[in-house]
Amino acid sequence: EESEFFMSRQISDKAPFLQKKINALIVDDDQICRQILANFLHKLHCEVLDVAANGQEAIDKYMSQTFRKQNNPIHIVTMDLTMPIMDGKKSAEKIREYEAAEGLEPCILIIISGNCGDSEIEECTNPKGKIRANAFLKKPASIEDLSRVITLHLKRNSSPDTLSTF
Repeated sequence: EESEFFMSRQISDKAPFLQKKINALIVDDDQICRQILANFLHKLHCEVLDVAANGQEAIDKYMSQTFRKQNNPIHIVTMDLTMPIMDGKKSAEKIREYEAAEGLEPCILIIISGNCGDSEIEECTNPKGKIRANAFLKKPASIEDLSRVITLHLKRNSSPDTLSTF
């Protein structure tokens, strides 16, 4: 427990802007994976606004949060690919369509999934594709993996003047 705290402190010290308010939605059908990701995001100073157990639930919650709370949007979505009702690819595609239709700043979309090949990773992360995920992490992802991806994309999407929006 103590070493976990020390490790998370080291990670957040390397990326002090992660202490800004960053909201997340976790999408995974496995409750244990959702709990682990929530723990990681909490240690990285992100607020988990909601969780979803399938792709349709994710779309409903993302649209609801974004529409209802313009001053408290979801900045990060972690998305599993293999889920019941609607898979992660279709859900991510619909989230991107919604963002475009509403003129919203795209969230940082991080696919976290196992059992996937290079072609699937390319399909998900292709910037000209339908999903346009910012990153793809293979399960089991570590807190260091998540920190690296979030840090990279917050730096890329933000200047020092706009960090307060996160």
